[in-house]
Amino acid sequence: MSESTTAGSSTAEFSTSESPTTSSPSEQTALRNVDVAVIYPLPLADELELLMAPTDPGNGGPLLPQEVFAAGGVPELDERSPLPDDAARLAALRVVAVRFDPCPGELAPPPAGTVCRPEIRLVFQSLMSGPSGMAARDGALHAFYRLTPDQFAAVLDELRDIRSEHATDPETRLDVHPLLQSTGLHGAYARRLEALVARFAGPATLVRVTEFRRLGTPEVRWVFSLKEKPADTWQEMQIPTTDVTEEDLVTIVGGTWNAMIAPPVSHPDDATRMFNVASQEEMAAAFAAVVRVLNPRIHSSESIDCATCHIAPDVAVFALSTQGLDVADYPERFTSSYPLDFAAKSETESIGFENMHMMSYLGASLSVTDRVANEAAATLEIIQGERGSGG
Repeated sequence: MSESTTAGSSTAEFSTSESPTTSSPSEQTALRNVDVAVIYPLPLADELELLMAPTDPGNGGPLLPQEVFAAGGVPELDERSPLPDDAARLAALRVVAVRFDPCPGELAPPPAGTVCRPEIRLVFQSLMSGPSGMAARDGALHAFYRLTPDQFAAVLDELRDIRSEHATDPETRLDVHPLLQSTGLHGAYARRLEALVARFAGPATLVRVTEFRRLGTPEVRWVFSLKEKPADTWQEMQIPTTDVTEEDLVTIVGGTWNAMIAPPVSHPDDATRMFNVASQEEMAAAFAAVVRVLNPRIHSSESIDCATCHIAPDVAVFALSTQGLDVADYPERFTSSYPLDFAAKSETESIGFENMHMMSYLGASLSVTDRVANEAAATLEIIQGERGSGG
């Protein structure tokens, strides 16, 4: 999904010719991938209330106000596991991930003079009790909160304060945050993160809500959509690069590994094109589109549609497993000196094309993708003032 460009009282701007922080990069504690893309562990059955809920207090009211859902009700994120009413659907939602983005919707690094509008993104999922503990229904809802430069600087200061207390901890792949893993949802880090989110995220700063839903149809199918509030009410908005407010993704077409996006992708980098070519040479050329989609220096969330962004990581795994096509062999791949390792789903799960999660859970399985890992590295480059300078 993509970040909002809607103007309003909460809109904030800073130019990339200025620093969004209050001190020079050399004077700052260097953040890490898990600091800017924070993933929670699934809770134990008696810990559900320790995860942030839509009704928890935030900046100006509940984190996710009821008015967002007024028109169509709280979405059923997974029609195969329906809940009885809006109240039940809302009560099941919990925050499973938090992302901090200094310049959403822009390439990395953003061109000189770009107006950045920093955001916090919360990833909500519908949680339920499973045979082995808590699990997540398919689908997810993302809420985007726009901050002023001063607010984002305050966020970074708090994140650096936390990191400075754990500066000697080993580097890690993009996975459940190590402090959440070691100290749990009762721990000091969980409480500090919740307080930080509550300070800045809420109706006063909420600018966009996106969702993807798993339908209960015989075919494997998801629908992507987004809402913004350009005036006084929340409205369905067009998905980037399309002229529609809902986009469909169907996979495993005709019992074979395949994917179809409706309406058809209009931008040049259609990640599903490689399924529709005849020769190995044509497939290798078509795969270049997938490589570009995964690269936040080539595509921002405003230059690719939702379905393409979600399917591309699995197409890359499919291409390597079945065709020997490797992202690493293409010059347009994303590179950074910041870590790019991540908690990937299994190869079997990826090429099965039934798990579209990019930084969230399907059942009890965490899925993180290379696009998200690349974006986390790019975020560090922007925040820390150097392209891939490490830290």
